[in-house]
Amino acid sequence: MDYSIWPWKIVIPSYNRSNYILKATLSICSYYNIPFNLIYIFIVDDPLQIDTYTKSLENYDGIHIIYGPLGLKNMRNFITNYFDENTPLLCMDDDIIALYKLYEDTTIHDTNKSAHWKLKEMTPIEFYNWTFEAYNIMINKNLRLFGIYPVKNGFFMKDLPSITYDKRFCVGTFWGILNTKAIQITLEEKEDMERSILYTIHDGGVLRFNNITLLTKYYKTPGGMQTHQTHRDRINNSIISSNVLYNKYPTICKLYTSKKNGMCEIRFKNQV
Repeated sequence: MDYSIWPWKIVIPSYNRSNYILKATLSICSYYNIPFNLIYIFIVDDPLQIDTYTKSLENYDGIHIIYGPLGLKNMRNFITNYFDENTPLLCMDDDIIALYKLYEDTTIHDTNKSAHWKLKEMTPIEFYNWTFEAYNIMINKNLRLFGIYPVKNGFFMKDLPSITYDKRFCVGTFWGILNTKAIQITLEEKEDMERSILYTIHDGGVLRFNNITLLTKYYKTPGGMQTHQTHRDRINNSIISSNVLYNKYPTICKLYTSKKNGMCEIRFKNQV
């Protein structure tokens, strides 16, 4: 693996997780041998945040710590404006635990059994080759956003093509872009769906790897967006944001309100 020719910069916005980021996303970056000088951590420009992150990251010599505004949408747009146009950015949340690739366990012959469809943690060489492949496909297909399957469930993933290029949701926990300053986020909640919609409109689709997924604790890890919101706040904000997107893009979106956790979702219409 030669990271000197690897196209990506790693972007990690983080808030109130100065210790958790070390055992989560930064541990993943270390496992994949990503050089520290390719990693950019964006924190809120606040004395307490600066002090805690500076101390927790003191052993990560060469890592970039950038100060930005409070609020996820504000930070996302700050990041977009910080980097040059077309810069390849691999964007990760600060609470990723692992990345997985789908494979078939041929020792279990019944393909209708979930045990036949296994998820194996990606090795460093697999990660390196896969992210390089993603970049090359984006260039060749003129697509500026790529994502992965949002839920760690091999049985759900099995019926999808390994790679798609149409309108797909790209979960905000892990995604890559060729930086596009014209695309700015307006929502705090559902900002990943808004991004998926905007890049779909911009390019006619997105690149998604339906055989790659991740492990994280959605809505459960302390810090981040949970800092200033209760679970009820997030449910209410999900309803508001989903309706905003539906009303703005009714020809390509639909509302989905049947989630057990109470969160409201917005989905693409005619999704296969």
